[in-house]
Amino acid sequence: EEGLKQKVRSIADNAVLEGYEIKNVKDLDKTVLLKYTFHAPQYFVRAGPVRIMDQLESINTSAVFKEARHYPIESPGLDFQEERIEVELPTHLAVKYLPPPVEVDTKWFYFINKYEVLDKRLLRFYFASKTKEKVVSVKDYPEFKKVIEEIASSVNQHVVLEETLSHRR
Repeated sequence: EEGLKQKVRSIADNAVLEGYEIKNVKDLDKTVLLKYTFHAPQYFVRAGPVRIMDQLESINTSAVFKEARHYPIESPGLDFQEERIEVELPTHLAVKYLPPPVEVDTKWFYFINKYEVLDKRLLRFYFASKTKEKVVSVKDYPEFKKVIEEIASSVNQHVVLEETLSHRR
């Protein structure tokens, strides 16, 4: 529970965990599912007449800060992470800009990051990352570095919301 409280606080400074549910913890043949809800008043950043939503996910670029490497990059294992986040929009706000999806499939990993609007009031974010190779060789490092930096640049966008006409003053 403490970890989830920290997670929702990382999404929004004033977030309050409302509830959570964990499934399939004891069955190693099934994917562990974690579902939680939280409330975050004043979550959107004001920018004049629009509101900006923080990024819901980013890509870690710490492994590619060097121009060249003398040793390969090694992952501890083949990993798969998936997140679905749904944000219920207040009735007075509508989506003005939605970042385009980012999907990259390489020999080292698969990555997807996308937003979509469901029924005008529900914003859904989907993220998945799958490690396909545990090792990035020194020879492959420049190409790997380029791909990671391109993804980081592509996902560095924000959802922009605006007040609906009926609520503008």
